[in-house]
Amino acid sequence: LSLACPEVRKIREVRGTVTEGDFWPEDPNRTRLFFGPTARSLPKGRGYFGVYELVMPFLQVGVSDRITVGGGTPFVYFDGGESHPFWFTPKIQILRSERTQLAAGVMHVVFSGDNEPVGIAYGVATHGSSDASVTAGLGYGYESDDLGTWIVMVGGDKRLSRGMKALVEGYVWEEGDGVVMLGVRFFGARLSADLGVITGFGDGAAAVFPVVNVVWTF
Repeated sequence: LSLACPEVRKIREVRGTVTEGDFWPEDPNRTRLFFGPTARSLPKGRGYFGVYELVMPFLQVGVSDRITVGGGTPFVYFDGGESHPFWFTPKIQILRSERTQLAAGVMHVVFSGDNEPVGIAYGVATHGSSDASVTAGLGYGYESDDLGTWIVMVGGDKRLSRGMKALVEGYVWEEGDGVVMLGVRFFGARLSADLGVITGFGDGAAAVFPVVNVVWTF
């Protein structure tokens, strides 16, 4: 395709909606809430690099339109340097329709020392649009020498303005304890930043901590 206009240097596909005559770009980080995955999948060849809580880098890439792989390791791990964790996060999308997706995946964590691997195997469903959706998942947390525990995840997002949406994400495990996160995501065409708080509930859970995530999509 040749262009007669010399001011045009590059054409790049963007996704979004037109609202009251203004273009609203699609959230570039739709495959995750704060930490947990949605059932949406990255297109083949697309990916993102994120840093969660300022110390946990994370890379995820679409190897096909339905299969993604990724992993990461923290910048700092307070264990005397004897056992450093590395996590791997494959995910496959099983069902895809205009408003509903279903996926399954694993977050598997190995250690450089003698600690046994741990992880979570899960299934997750997302329903809605890029501007408002709900996500629910069921996971099984496992250890090599333990029977593990079941974990329920519920979350969602709601578009508030051109470059901001509200996020909520919560987890409950078998004993009835859990955590909940509330906050907002600011985003442009490729970059997003999550700001929120996380608190626990159940026996002895009262502290509140900040959530700070930055993600760049490529």
